[in-house]
Amino acid sequence: MKILIFIVLTYSLLVIANKEVAIERIEISRSAKDFKIPAKLWDLLLNPESLNDSSLKKEIPIVVWLPLKVRLLAPVEGILNNLNSEVSFSMGGGEIDLNHFVKGKKGSFYIKFLLDDFQDLNDFKVYFYSRSIKRKIDGDIFGSGCNVFYDVTKKFISINSKEGIKVNITDNRHLSVIGGRFILARKTQGKIYLSQVSFFDSTRAEYFCQEKNG
Repeated sequence: MKILIFIVLTYSLLVIANKEVAIERIEISRSAKDFKIPAKLWDLLLNPESLNDSSLKKEIPIVVWLPLKVRLLAPVEGILNNLNSEVSFSMGGGEIDLNHFVKGKKGSFYIKFLLDDFQDLNDFKVYFYSRSIKRKIDGDIFGSGCNVFYDVTKKFISINSKEGIKVNITDNRHLSVIGGRFILARKTQGKIYLSQVSFFDSTRAEYFCQEKNG
């Protein structure tokens, strides 16, 4: 189901704190593929008003798939393979296997979504569909569990407008926090603009929900 047509890897320089930091730019072009989400979430995306009032006619908007860019940034060496990586997806988004980016055992990094293609953030919504099982680390529960989703719009916009989502790699905490799919949507004038990205680690299947449920 995962078909990569080609990957283009380039490097450029970004000045941070008067230091030149190489940006690893990864462009992923792939054939379109379906991704599974709960039917209730799909209804919520397409026609949220009808969920509150069953008498309303379900008007299905035109779906427009948008490209998406995601940046992974580490404050210091030793956490990620590159201090600054930018992944560009074609229409509809895609998947990020964190096994290809994370190399350290301790420390934190940031995940930032570049939202230029969504233009206006009015009527913008973000949902997180969890694919990580719950597990206990040092007495605390990490992971949201399987087949649950949350409207994270307000928190997402606030955090993403700054450094981005901060995740810690100690004991693979980042996989339980970010393991799942972010679905970004903006509905306007009879159209819904959609993109999505899923975070996982192909070497740590034990932290994730079974694929048969999406």
